[in-house]
Amino acid sequence: MQECCQVALSPDERSQELKKQISEQFGNLDDDKAQEIFAMLSNYPEAFAIGDHELTQTDMVTHKIETGACAPIKSKARPIPYTVREKVVEMIHDYLRQGIIRKSHSPWASPIVLVRKKDGAIRMCVDYRKLNSVP
Repeated sequence: MQECCQVALSPDERSQELKKQISEQFGNLDDDKAQEIFAMLSNYPEAFAIGDHELTQTDMVTHKIETGACAPIKSKARPIPYTVREKVVEMIHDYLRQGIIRKSHSPWASPIVLVRKKDGAIRMCVDYRKLNSVP
């Protein structure tokens, strides 16, 4: 993944890149909405990630999932197609390196689900439906 090796952009370059990405993804916005979004991007450019390489973690908030006395739910892993297995391993290593995920030794486990994006890339998601059903 080459994204991790990008050079830091100046504030103006960053703002322009954010505007470009918003225009590409939301080209159907009316002018008023587009100007409103571009103003927000200009005022708070550090709040928006240009690419996955900028996504990490925060210590500004903590989150606990209260499961009460419910026994841990350990869902089986779903099969990963052989054609994308190497890419999934690469994604997991990148997420570990970037601090987005960390190794865990929990009795709880939820399976990953792979979803194809419009551009053909893979998005890795986690199926937390069983965890979410805990009263």
